Amino acid sequence: MQVVQWSVPGGSCPVGLSVTGNPFNVVVCCCDSPSLRMYTPLGCPVCEISCVQQPLVGLVHAVQLSDCSQFLVIGVKENGDKLVCVYRNNEHLQG
Repeated sequence: MQVVQWSVPGGSCPVGLSVTGNPFNVVVCCCDSPSLRMYTPLGCPVCEISCVQQPLVGLVHAVQLSDCSQFLVIGVKENGDKLVCVYRNNEHLQG
């Protein structure tokens, strides 16, 4: 069995993982960064999606929705409150 591991840049603290649809990539959320990081299953960076429209200091979890351009995100605000947002094509919907 092969095990693949990699570090998240900047010493970030990963707390949430999910897998996208085809192509299967790994979405990483860090409690100290308002950006989603996407990697191939072998740990190669694919992209970084900034979720800075709201005053988020970090992300707890994100899941890609059926439309590949949408993510359901749970973020953490500076006061510790959680915020649920849907990010879509540089727009967001707060829930």
